[in-house]
Amino acid sequence: MLTYPRCKNPWYEKGNYPIIDKISSKYGITNVQLAAKWLIDQENVYIIFKSNNCKHIQEILDMENLKLDKKDWDELDKNFPITFEVGCSTNEFFEVV
Repeated sequence: MLTYPRCKNPWYEKGNYPIIDKISSKYGITNVQLAAKWLIDQENVYIIFKSNNCKHIQEILDMENLKLDKKDWDELDKNFPITFEVGCSTNEFFEVV
């Protein structure tokens, strides 16, 4: 789950990962927006984001149209590889009631 804007995970805070700061600054977006874009474009990875502010939700939705350079994608993939052996996953669909 990706919460915005008050993400408690230090991954999103400026200064913790210079590569995230550098790439987000290059495109004029926040670290949260970059994280959302990177996750949205991963195969077999889905995000649930939460906000009480429609503007913040729109900022995440706008990331769908953002195009990052291949060099930036490669750098993100190298530094933050997706792993599927942790957490919970399923190939089934469940109805939320």
